[in-house]
Amino acid sequence: MTVPPEMTVPISLPTITTDIISISRGIIDYFLERGHRTIGLITGEQRVLTSQNHLFGYKEALFKAKIAFDSSLVQLNSFTETSGYAGCVELLQHRPRPTAICCGCDPIAVGVLHALNDAGLEVPRDISLISIGDTPIACHLNPALTSVHVPRYQLGARAVETILNDNYSLEYTEYLSTELIERESVRSI
Repeated sequence: MTVPPEMTVPISLPTITTDIISISRGIIDYFLERGHRTIGLITGEQRVLTSQNHLFGYKEALFKAKIAFDSSLVQLNSFTETSGYAGCVELLQHRPRPTAICCGCDPIAVGVLHALNDAGLEVPRDISLISIGDTPIACHLNPALTSVHVPRYQLGARAVETILNDNYSLEYTEYLSTELIERESVRSI
């Protein structure tokens, strides 16, 4: 599948980024490989390109696995703990309840963990959880959060290097690699 035109924004300057669609698709594939079939997605505002790309990767992975897309398993709000909490409360109303949740960032995952705790549910026993970002808090949560490491420092350094070298076209795009850091928040079912 290719990215639909309405999900792309024309950018006329060099871009150093990560492949957000592939990250999201990879998380869903990871859950699917471990037996999960009812998977929620909580991410930022629908108007934000990153959120659109999270959703596109999510849909793409489900499509490939021949699982029907269910919009009630998607919560688009903001990249905050508060929206993670609220989004999780909504997802817990879904029947069947999700067995896994993909979070658009670590702060969302913190909110999800609080909501699950308040509901008397445990990660990963009741619901598995993966986030995007791998900020320092991810390894200090209980349980430690499985998260996709985004090389923030390298993104910034590479962007500055590209601009200082002044040897690029305005359409230049470079994707830096990411890595899924497996910790304690996912189980196979």
